[in-house]
Order: sequence, then structure tokens, then C-alpha cells
Amino acid sequence: MQVQKYFGKDVTVMAALHDETRYRWMRLPPEKFIGTVLYGALREKIKLAYTAISVYTQIIHSLPGTGTVHLLNPVSTKDPVKLRDLMKHMRACIANAHDTIQADTATLSLASYTPEGYILGTVRDIRRAIQHIDRWAGLMSNDSGMQVELPTLDGKRACDVAAEIQKYITDVNSLLDFAQLYAERSGQQTA
Repeated sequence: MQVQKYFGKDVTVMAALHDETRYRWMRLPPEKFIGTVLYGALREKIKLAYTAISVYTQIIHSLPGTGTVHLLNPVSTKDPVKLRDLMKHMRACIANAHDTIQADTATLSLASYTPEGYILGTVRDIRRAIQHIDRWAGLMSNDSGMQVELPTLDGKRACDVAAEIQKYITDVNSLLDFAQLYAERSGQQTA
């Protein structure tokens, strides 16, 4: 990840997103931006995260030894937070983000619709779901209770799975930041 200035704002960008691509995307009209970035690149990143989280959740639930694995340092709860419950929660959150990017959302009012407003609303809805995943994956990757090896995954530990999920979420967040910046900038130009 790197931080670059776009229109006077610091934006974290994915290393894989080349300067040329960012430059080209920033010059797209809003309707084309929605198709290219939201329904193209962002949808693919969410689909990747969705697939990874779903597969890891299924694997973790199929392993008999993971039923008792839990965070040793849970935040804001006295009860143990189990690995299986964390994975189910992350799977539900990524499913919400996936549904949003598939345009499975409430009907928008035509009277108040703008492409910029649509982009910002989509970013807000996806970010709401993604924040939960990022929080739980961060806790998992740093908790000593998640050092347990998952034999089906060639000895990969639960904390390694969480770190991998965080990488997917970082890519999604980078595109969300970029889309938000685009919509804000585009909205200022039309106002």
C-alpha cells in the first residue's frame, strides 16, 4: 500500500492499481465510472474476498478441533468469542457487501438520484460491512488463541487465515477510498 495525493487529498492506493489506470478512471464520466470501477474492479475484489471467506468458514467448521478455539483477548465481551462464530460473522458481512455490489439494494428515488450519490451510497453500504470484517480479522491475526494450526490447510494457522482476509479487505478498502474520492470530486465539479 502507498499513499498518494489526488486533488489535494491523501489516498491509500493498491500497488497493483497502476498510475495510468487511476488517471484513466478519474477522467471517466460518472456513469462509466460506475460500470468500470464499481461493477468491474470493486465487484471482482469483493467476489475474491467473498470466496475466500466462504471457503475458509466451511473448512474451519468442518474441522472438529476448531469448535473450542476462541480469542484469548476478546474486546468488549466477557464471553469467549469462538473462531467459528467469527468466521460466520465475517461470512455474513461479506455476503452483505457482495449483495450490495450485485445491485441488490433498495430502489433509489429518481428525484434525488445522481451518479455521484449512487457511488457514495454504495461505498457507504459496502464499507459498513467491510469494517466488521477488518475489525474481527485484525483481532484474530493478533490474538495468541488463534495460533492453532488448521491441518486441512497444510498447517496454516487461524491467525494466518485472518491475515489473508485482511489483505483482501485492504484491497477492497483501497478501491472504496478511490471511488469515494472520485464521487466527491465529481460532485464538486457539477455543483
